[in-house]
Amino acid sequence: MRATAPSDTLTADLGHPITSLWLAPILLGIGLASPLPRRHAFRRLATVTIRTLAAPTAAVLIMLLAANSGLIEHPTGFTNAALLIYYWATLAFTALQLCTLVARAAPVATLPTTRRLCAALLFIGTGLALATGQSLLTITRTAPHAGPITVTLTLGLLAAATIRAGHDLRLRQMA
Repeated sequence: MRATAPSDTLTADLGHPITSLWLAPILLGIGLASPLPRRHAFRRLATVTIRTLAAPTAAVLIMLLAANSGLIEHPTGFTNAALLIYYWATLAFTALQLCTLVARAAPVATLPTTRRLCAALLFIGTGLALATGQSLLTITRTAPHAGPITVTLTLGLLAAATIRAGHDLRLRQMA
């Protein structure tokens, strides 16, 4: 979505509630797919979460501070390459730690059932499809550029893959 910036197409803030509607089914899907803590396990789960996500949280905060500090407006050369590498490394590290968190939380949490995962995938796919449609409407009203077209196509592919996975999981559950 950063490829379309600055854009009012797919905002994610309370100031633009209509253009943020696509986030509602995605957040609902994430909630359904999340492990639920067992009774009296909140303290243990909080400890595991803090220990696992402290480093990625710090990395993201450093990235946000650097981006919003105003010190580096238009980086070039080595600085640009270093910032780009840091950005992608931070995203990859955060994704890895989130997977680690799920593995570490499994003993103190109730993992989602197949039915919940199926519903979660369908909700997330619906949110991505809404974002695709919203982006597509914007493209048809303005002169298309490579960035917004790429974002729209990517969102559409993600929506199709996610809905297909949810549908396959539902068929597998019924069998």
